Amino acid sequence: MKIQEQIFLYKKDDYNLMTYIDKNLSTEFINKYYIHFVSKDPSVTLDIFKKAIDNNAELNTGCNHYEYINSLFRKMNKLEIGK
Repeated sequence: MKIQEQIFLYKKDDYNLMTYIDKNLSTEFINKYYIHFVSKDPSVTLDIFKKAIDNNAELNTGCNHYEYINSLFRKMNKLEIGK
């Protein structure tokens, strides 16, 4: 975990954590931290999920990556706005 992420979590600064993840787009980041800010803004969380998945799908191929993306889609469906 990077120091920025630790600071945002410690301060419970959900907005800046969300912004940080959006700027440093990664399925790993969104998968790890979305739970901290999804209740504050589910639509933005969903948008970050979409961008991170698109980015991951463009860069990676193979069965393991497709299964990982599928698991992220399942998490997206569980979001309030994802229903």
